[in-house]
Amino acid sequence: MGDINIDIKTNSVDSKAPDYLNLLAGHGILPRHEYPTRGNNCLDHALIKAKYPTNTIIITSSITDHYSVVVELNLIKTPKPKYKSVIHKLNHDKLVSDIESFNFDDILCSMDANWAANRLAGVLSNFVTTNTITITVTRRTRCIKPWKNYLKSF
Repeated sequence: MGDINIDIKTNSVDSKAPDYLNLLAGHGILPRHEYPTRGNNCLDHALIKAKYPTNTIIITSSITDHYSVVVELNLIKTPKPKYKSVIHKLNHDKLVSDIESFNFDDILCSMDANWAANRLAGVLSNFVTTNTITITVTRRTRCIKPWKNYLKSF
């Protein structure tokens, strides 16, 4: 937090604001509010470099010429989801074979373009579905570093 006296509101006329915000953003530090803290200007900033959610409250008071800024930072970590990856493998050779052996005469001879397009899409979708296998890769069997060659024996 700081009393920088640079107005960081969107569409601010302060010429220093873009350079100031770009400098902070370059270091991963972002403002958590653009609410007015003195008159119509946002001069008191809450700047945080964190992935955690925050809540910002501006407290109006007649004690000072600036409003007080209070930031609540939620430090509760959310649990990581269990890793379960699904890989779909398409048998391209079998797919090409199925397409080559299919009789497209009813689609090619149809006078209804909408029906023909829907039928073709349905046939091709069915071929892709029937020639695709689904493999579940658990966390234990996944390859963490795919650029390495894991050889069990030479």
